[in-house]
Amino acid sequence: MFGKPVIVTRTNTLKDYVINGYNGIVIDKTKEDLHEAIQRCLDQVEYKRMSRNARRHYEDTFTMSAMSNRTAELIINDLAR
Repeated sequence: MFGKPVIVTRTNTLKDYVINGYNGIVIDKTKEDLHEAIQRCLDQVEYKRMSRNARRHYEDTFTMSAMSNRTAELIINDLAR
């Protein structure tokens, strides 16, 4: 929502929210992975790219408009059957 990349540990449910290397960084629970992820975020080009992608992903997926559009598509597809 705030256009900030995040560092998260790997779980099954996170695939809908964080796309590794696109809008955040997914790591295993190791100090080495965390260190590497922090280093990637310190790279201003990488950080800005993931920041833009994070905001875009939020707008395309989680805004009221996006949810309304998906709901309308589901209804239209259901009626078309």
